[in-house]
Amino acid sequence: MPVIGLCIGLLAGVWTFEDARKRGMTSSSAGVWALGVCLLLILFLPLYLAGRPPLPATAPAPLQLAQQLLQLEEMKARGTLSDEEFLAAKARLLGNDQLTRAEVDESAALINSLLQQNRKVEALAASLQLQNKLAGQPAYTQDLRSIQAAISALGGPNPSAPMSGGRFLGGVVLFFGALMIVGALNMEVSVAFDGGRVNNIGLMNDRQNLLLLGSALGIGGLLLALLGGGRKS
Repeated sequence: MPVIGLCIGLLAGVWTFEDARKRGMTSSSAGVWALGVCLLLILFLPLYLAGRPPLPATAPAPLQLAQQLLQLEEMKARGTLSDEEFLAAKARLLGNDQLTRAEVDESAALINSLLQQNRKVEALAASLQLQNKLAGQPAYTQDLRSIQAAISALGGPNPSAPMSGGRFLGGVVLFFGALMIVGALNMEVSVAFDGGRVNNIGLMNDRQNLLLLGSALGIGGLLLALLGGGRKS
């Protein structure tokens, strides 16, 4: 039975690490959660499941294209691609068709719609895509300047994110763990006997169990509060 329990703990720890990485946690955060699940499965696995971040959404097509263009720029800067190879790869991504006025207006309307929905990342990606398509078309110089100004504005700092549900839950668990520790330390473990008081083994065991449980909850809550929103660097 101990061997079976150890195998289950190890498998659960490996699954926790892989799941945490898929959800954007750093390797260190995922490793801490995996270790906690391996050592104390019954406590840390429910805490992890309750506070884990959601799976990242699939990048929209404009964002994927923008990422590919940035990768080409980096490869060119490192010397991996020559100027000719860079231009050829960029042309394959963007296509050689000239944009019509209607297509430019449609792209601009899409960007404005994304901004109104507060979808900043997607709006930035769509702006980068349109900028690269307009770069070789002198007829759209004014549009290109407007897009470049929008990109500069979108590249500013993001507003601070509110506390995640995982971190809030971690704070609650940590609070109750601390309450249990304080209650255990103030617990009376002696009983009246023959005109005096002696320690009761049963009460001492109860206090020890309460201390252990409170400590485990405190550690789990602290980890959840610190790592619940951890992302890949």
